[in-house]
Amino acid sequence: MTNEQWEKDFGPHHIGDRDFLIVGIITFVIISLFLHEPILYVVIGVLLTYLMINIVYNRTVGKKLYMDPKRQTIRLFQGDESELSFELENDGLLPMIHGQFRFQTTSVIKALEGDVTTEEQAYAFHKTFSIRGKGKTIVYFPFVADRRGVARVRNITYSFPHLFNFNVLTLKYLPFTLREVVVFPKPLKVDHVDIAFQMAPGEHRVQLSPFEDVLSPISTRDYEYSDPFYRINWKASAKTQELQTNVYEKVVDTSYLFLVNIRPNKDILHLSENLENVLSYTTYICQQAFENDVPYELFVNARTASEVPFLQLPEGSGQTHYLRSLEMLARIPRHSMTYSFAEMIYRVKKQVSAPKTVVIIGDIPEEAKELLAKWSQRQKDIYQVVPYEDGAVMEKWDGDVRLYA
Repeated sequence: MTNEQWEKDFGPHHIGDRDFLIVGIITFVIISLFLHEPILYVVIGVLLTYLMINIVYNRTVGKKLYMDPKRQTIRLFQGDESELSFELENDGLLPMIHGQFRFQTTSVIKALEGDVTTEEQAYAFHKTFSIRGKGKTIVYFPFVADRRGVARVRNITYSFPHLFNFNVLTLKYLPFTLREVVVFPKPLKVDHVDIAFQMAPGEHRVQLSPFEDVLSPISTRDYEYSDPFYRINWKASAKTQELQTNVYEKVVDTSYLFLVNIRPNKDILHLSENLENVLSYTTYICQQAFENDVPYELFVNARTASEVPFLQLPEGSGQTHYLRSLEMLARIPRHSMTYSFAEMIYRVKKQVSAPKTVVIIGDIPEEAKELLAKWSQRQKDIYQVVPYEDGAVMEKWDGDVRLYA
């Protein structure tokens, strides 16, 4: 193992101290040429030995230090506790004594042990320990998830006292760090979510529904005069010598289409002051859809650099889909550019063919009102999450523009 992972920094006084030592050796050599004093040769020998030891130490120490560059993504809700671990293996003989391991993250997480310093909008975790020669050291940093967002580990260093002078030697970790903590939004309850379920033809199987999946016959029954001719099962009729009618699966479409607006009406250059509440209401609705096994798709007007200029999660259901939606919401920056909500509605409207239950979370701008009014003629049910003092409620959209207080 080589030192390709680490860059050495010997401090601002390293070159000056080395040059001073070399000048001192040269000076004693010149003096000894004139005085021929044995003590001077002893001093020169000591200084040369000290210089060589420093050179060998500087080249050797940390040369075979290796840190596991494993990818680590920890996913948590606010208030959950976990820990970041770092495994350091030193294949060299020289130990590194009483050094300080240090790294930075955003203030999404907070340390539970060790020392931490606040540097602008970043936290610096640090802990003091020694790394022995020919051994492995594992260090843990327990933390608590403090707020929604993503905390990425960066600027990893290990600083320790130089064995042969008063300087501090710092090893800077060079590879890109793949360790991160994803903190999901905290779900905030939305009342009357159940009113958004819509009876429409679809794939969700139920016991009672006016809609049937004609591709999924489950049994037959005796023919009745009111049955359509195309429902007759001719093979079953031939076997029983009586007309038999197919019985199909009862299905409905109870899927959601969530449209999330994080751009406030009053200032299009900044994210909504209630961004966290908007994302928390969305989290709660996704949670309810997951618990009721209801498929949904999610669109958020956070601008992206891809061909589709806003965030989208295709329709799906189950735990994996639920966790993907939470992670998408968690990764929305607190300060970023947004995409026009009206433009997003226009593009989504063109790609949605089957009737769905549309739920809007966030402000509805004036320019989107006409689009929604036309869409409501085909979608039938459009709902909006309306906040109040102690929470939020889902109401059927009445064509009016509602703003967050």
